[in-house]
Amino acid sequence: MEFIGHQKAFLYLLTTGMISDRHSAISKWMRVDCPKKCKELGKPIVDYSYDLWHIGKKSQKVLSKLSKEKGCEVLGRWKKASVRYFYWAVTSTQPKRGDLILAKFNAFLSHVIRKHKDIPSRLFNKCAHGSIVYEKLCQALSQNHHVKAIKQASPVAQTSCLEGYHSLINQFAPKMLAYSYLGMLCRTTLSAIHFNYNLRRENKVDDQGNIKVKVTYPKFKDGEATVREIKAEQNYEYVAEIYETMITTSREDLKAVGEELDRHTPQALHSMLQNKQNKEEAIGKYHSRKQKETVICPPTCSELQSIVQPTVNDATRKQKTYTCSRCGKPRKGHKRGQCSTNADAP
Repeated sequence: MEFIGHQKAFLYLLTTGMISDRHSAISKWMRVDCPKKCKELGKPIVDYSYDLWHIGKKSQKVLSKLSKEKGCEVLGRWKKASVRYFYWAVTSTQPKRGDLILAKFNAFLSHVIRKHKDIPSRLFNKCAHGSIVYEKLCQALSQNHHVKAIKQASPVAQTSCLEGYHSLINQFAPKMLAYSYLGMLCRTTLSAIHFNYNLRRENKVDDQGNIKVKVTYPKFKDGEATVREIKAEQNYEYVAEIYETMITTSREDLKAVGEELDRHTPQALHSMLQNKQNKEEAIGKYHSRKQKETVICPPTCSELQSIVQPTVNDATRKQKTYTCSRCGKPRKGHKRGQCSTNADAP
């Protein structure tokens, strides 16, 4: 669905640039098919960049994995420094200068070994500079796909606003609930209206005119604090406008809009299937599965059979029944005075 939505929105993207989250199918399409499509339409090639947060997250994940290996625990202290250095390398560079971004980021490898000047043109190939841990660090941060992503990082804008909109959609239309096509259309439209009304809210200020901030401690940051500015209250004036539009619109117009929406409502997905299973056949298979009994299969290895066999015998062995020594009847339920043995007992 994400890839199909990208293709449908491509005509709008011809007039602007695009920033995405390194979606593999979209990246390949933008690299291979996009130049051909632009050439056919006589349009310039779309500028395509990657979001910083997703690339930094990948770097942090790679270093976290390496820090769990024996002898590489020290790399855990370089995770956040690597991400911050990458952010600086991108944001301090002009757009469309991927080689310069990569050169700045590669300088981070020299900071790890405290070499801040006289960096050679080759990447630290002398034994005096390295160790096994450092070689693994260079190998992890110099992978081909990671290097390409760094060159294509966007220093201008990011996808954080879009991520916030996706989170807002989950509030208007939770994924754990099923909605009809029109219900989903109305909920996503309301979420877009609410998002646009509250996109650029002003910050709250105190009595001295200073911007108010709040401190949170996200679980994934391991105790590191996150400071955010406190925004003004959300705006819900659009609700009154929607209500005013509804009550001022005539019944004929509302009916016409409803009929128009019904005409554009697609059929259910299951109605488009060619080889649907018969309902009676599906119910018959269901009852057939319920009637089957699960048979315990013993291990095929002879050694395991010898281990399991005594357990099976112990489970099937009956408990010994104690009997009376005089009459031979079971002692359980033996009444007093029933035989001479019990009669002679004091």
